[in-house]
Amino acid sequence: MNHPERAVPESVCMTESNHRGKRRARAVVFVAALAGVAACGPGGTVPGACSANEPTSCPSPAPSYTADVAPIVTRRCRPCHTAGGSEETAALDTYEQARARREEIMVRVKSCLMPPADQPQLTDAERTALLGWLDCGAAND
Repeated sequence: MNHPERAVPESVCMTESNHRGKRRARAVVFVAALAGVAACGPGGTVPGACSANEPTSCPSPAPSYTADVAPIVTRRCRPCHTAGGSEETAALDTYEQARARREEIMVRVKSCLMPPADQPQLTDAERTALLGWLDCGAAND
Protein backbone atom coordinates (compact mmCIF):
# COMPACT_ATOMS: atom_id res chain seq x y z
CA MET A 1 0.00 0.00 0.00
CA ASN A 2 1.33 3.41 -0.98
CA HIS A 3 0.97 6.22 1.59
CA PRO A 4 1.84 9.59 0.02
CA GLU A 5 2.03 11.28 3.41
CA ARG A 6 4.77 8.83 4.42
CA ALA A 7 6.59 8.94 1.13
CA VAL A 8 10.25 9.85 1.35
CA PRO A 9 11.80 11.63 -1.60
CA GLU A 10 14.10 9.38 -3.59
CA SER A 11 16.99 11.81 -3.06
CA VAL A 12 16.78 11.13 0.69
CA CYS A 13 16.53 7.36 0.34
CA MET A 14 19.79 5.57 0.58
CA THR A 15 20.31 2.22 -1.05
CA GLU A 16 22.44 -0.30 0.80
CA SER A 17 25.34 0.09 -1.64
CA ASN A 18 25.08 3.89 -1.46
CA HIS A 19 25.09 3.67 2.34
CA ARG A 20 28.20 1.46 2.31
CA GLY A 21 29.92 3.86 -0.08
CA LYS A 22 29.23 6.87 2.14
CA ARG A 23 30.36 4.95 5.20
CA ARG A 24 33.56 3.96 3.41
CA ALA A 25 34.18 7.55 2.32
CA ARG A 26 33.73 8.79 5.90
CA ALA A 27 36.12 6.10 7.12
CA VAL A 28 38.77 7.14 4.58
CA VAL A 29 38.48 10.79 5.64
CA PHE A 30 38.71 9.80 9.31
CA VAL A 31 41.78 7.63 8.76
CA ALA A 32 43.48 10.36 6.72
CA ALA A 33 42.79 12.93 9.43
CA LEU A 34 43.98 10.56 12.14
CA ALA A 35 47.16 9.82 10.19
CA GLY A 36 47.86 13.54 9.89
CA VAL A 37 47.46 14.09 13.62
CA ALA A 38 49.51 11.01 14.47
CA ALA A 39 52.23 12.08 12.08
CA CYS A 40 52.73 15.56 13.37
CA GLY A 41 50.41 16.26 16.25
CA PRO A 42 47.81 18.98 16.22
CA GLY A 43 48.31 21.75 13.72
CA GLY A 44 50.03 19.63 11.07
CA THR A 45 50.50 20.94 7.59
CA VAL A 46 49.39 19.74 4.21
CA PRO A 47 52.17 17.82 2.45
CA GLY A 48 53.70 19.95 -0.27
CA ALA A 49 52.75 23.23 1.45
CA CYS A 50 56.39 24.03 2.25
CA SER A 51 59.36 24.68 0.01
CA ALA A 52 60.39 21.85 -2.28
CA ASN A 53 63.98 23.10 -1.97
CA GLU A 54 65.98 20.06 -0.94
CA PRO A 55 69.37 18.67 -1.83
CA THR A 56 69.46 15.77 -4.26
CA SER A 57 72.74 14.50 -2.83
CA CYS A 58 75.23 15.26 -0.09
CA PRO A 59 76.25 18.92 -0.54
CA SER A 60 79.90 19.93 -0.52
CA PRO A 61 80.92 20.97 2.02
CA ALA A 62 78.64 18.82 4.14
CA PRO A 63 76.61 20.74 6.73
CA SER A 64 78.03 20.51 10.25
CA TYR A 65 75.83 19.35 13.11
CA THR A 66 77.38 21.79 15.57
CA ALA A 67 77.57 24.83 13.31
CA ASP A 68 74.57 24.33 11.01
CA VAL A 69 72.07 21.78 12.28
CA ALA A 70 72.03 22.12 16.09
CA PRO A 71 70.95 25.79 15.93
CA ILE A 72 68.09 24.83 13.55
CA VAL A 73 66.96 21.99 15.81
CA THR A 74 67.12 24.28 18.86
CA ARG A 75 65.13 27.05 17.15
CA ARG A 76 62.60 25.04 15.11
CA CYS A 77 62.25 21.61 16.77
CA ARG A 78 63.01 21.82 20.45
CA PRO A 79 60.09 24.03 21.43
CA CYS A 80 58.02 20.81 21.12
CA HIS A 81 60.65 18.04 21.00
CA THR A 82 62.09 18.41 24.52
CA ALA A 83 61.24 17.40 28.07
CA GLY A 84 57.96 19.08 28.95
CA GLY A 85 57.17 19.84 25.29
CA SER A 86 54.18 18.49 23.40
CA GLU A 87 56.42 15.89 21.69
CA GLU A 88 58.69 15.05 24.63
CA THR A 89 58.60 11.33 23.77
CA ALA A 90 60.41 12.26 20.54
CA ALA A 91 62.96 14.56 22.18
CA LEU A 92 65.71 16.12 20.06
CA ASP A 93 67.79 17.57 22.88
CA THR A 94 71.07 15.91 21.90
CA TYR A 95 72.98 14.88 18.81
CA GLU A 96 72.38 11.23 19.74
CA GLN A 97 68.60 11.74 19.85
CA ALA A 98 68.59 13.56 16.50
CA ARG A 99 70.82 10.92 14.89
CA ALA A 100 68.62 8.09 16.21
CA ARG A 101 65.55 9.72 14.60
CA ARG A 102 67.27 10.77 11.36
CA GLU A 103 65.09 8.66 9.03
CA GLU A 104 61.89 9.93 10.64
CA ILE A 105 63.14 13.52 10.57
CA MET A 106 64.06 13.24 6.90
CA VAL A 107 60.68 11.80 5.91
CA ARG A 108 58.71 14.36 7.89
CA VAL A 109 60.74 17.36 6.74
CA LYS A 110 60.77 16.23 3.09
CA SER A 111 57.00 15.65 3.16
CA CYS A 112 56.42 19.03 4.87
CA LEU A 113 54.87 17.48 7.97
CA MET A 114 57.39 19.17 10.23
CA PRO A 115 57.33 21.77 11.51
CA PRO A 116 53.54 21.79 11.91
CA ALA A 117 51.64 24.49 10.02
CA ASP A 118 50.95 26.49 13.18
CA GLN A 119 54.68 26.82 13.94
CA PRO A 120 57.35 28.93 12.23
CA GLN A 121 58.50 27.12 9.10
CA LEU A 122 62.03 26.28 8.05
CA THR A 123 63.63 28.79 5.74
CA ASP A 124 65.00 27.43 2.47
CA ALA A 125 68.54 27.66 3.90
CA GLU A 126 67.53 25.79 7.09
CA ARG A 127 65.72 23.11 5.11
CA THR A 128 68.70 22.67 2.78
CA ALA A 129 71.16 22.44 5.70
CA LEU A 130 69.05 19.99 7.71
CA LEU A 131 68.27 17.70 4.76
CA GLY A 132 71.85 17.99 3.49
CA TRP A 133 73.18 16.91 6.88
CA LEU A 134 70.83 13.94 6.87
CA ASP A 135 71.74 13.02 3.25
CA CYS A 136 75.44 13.17 4.19
CA GLY A 137 75.03 10.59 6.97
CA ALA A 138 74.24 12.85 9.95
CA ALA A 139 77.83 13.13 11.21
CA ASN A 140 78.64 14.59 14.62
CA ASP A 141 81.06 17.35 13.72
